[in-house]
Amino acid sequence: MKKFFIPLFAALLSCSAFAADAPVLAGMPMKHSMAAQMQCSTCHDNTTEFTKPSTQKCESCHGPMAQIKTKANPQDKYPHQSAHYGNTVDCVVCHSEHKANQDLCSNCHQTQWTNFR
Repeated sequence: MKKFFIPLFAALLSCSAFAADAPVLAGMPMKHSMAAQMQCSTCHDNTTEFTKPSTQKCESCHGPMAQIKTKANPQDKYPHQSAHYGNTVDCVVCHSEHKANQDLCSNCHQTQWTNFR
């Protein structure tokens, strides 16, 4: 019985990053503020076998990383202009539309992003 409940609990926990009234597109929860105007092809190139969006796809709407503003944070860091990687990290390394985000910086540093989405 435990073998059934552990994966079920993990699946439910992973969905908790989304509000109960979060928009859904093709059965996938959406966090993007423009979700109602989007289609799968807005981000994904291949609609039959989905892959992560390319940074070029993200930049086609959001602009180049150097122009993406980040709010002030206690560490005075700018994630889109990393001291380690510059602006060479793909957007999907940190940002995800259909699951919780995970910032690369926190793998080694203690971070506090005020508008991490």
